[in-house]
Amino acid sequence: MDFYPPNRWAVVRTSSGDIPEFGIYEAQFSGSAPAPEWTAVSLPFTPTRVQPAIAAQRGSAYVLASDGSRATDHLLVVSADDSVTDDTGPCVNAVDADLSATPVGNALWAACKTGHAESLAISSDDGAHWVPVDAERGGQSNAATIGAISGSVAAVGPPTGPLELEH
Repeated sequence: MDFYPPNRWAVVRTSSGDIPEFGIYEAQFSGSAPAPEWTAVSLPFTPTRVQPAIAAQRGSAYVLASDGSRATDHLLVVSADDSVTDDTGPCVNAVDADLSATPVGNALWAACKTGHAESLAISSDDGAHWVPVDAERGGQSNAATIGAISGSVAAVGPPTGPLELEH
């Protein structure tokens, strides 16, 4: 789940079968009003296999998702008006991914996990273009998560402790 007031977005598993399916749900919260209804966002495909990663920034939700139709993942951008754009994400053959948005600006950081290795990437233009980040991982495993600090700095960790990256 992530939020950019007043919007909140959540990734929800929508199937119980052997191949998991996921949906993105949105709700708008305001002040002291009662909790709103969560509504499904209409996506161009049903994310499967890998739980999507989600980050919110400036009124939009960014979702790294896969449908198994191609090696690279999709980067879905859900705007405040519920329109969705589908672009190519930074991960190739990933079994898991983590996505983080900077508190200000338009940078996104991604950690792509393949089961054997992990790659990191940054986009400074809302996910339109991705640049690999060459970082000495210092023993970090495929279980690491990423946290955007700025358009040039991110923290990576655990399992062996945080590692600050500069790009």
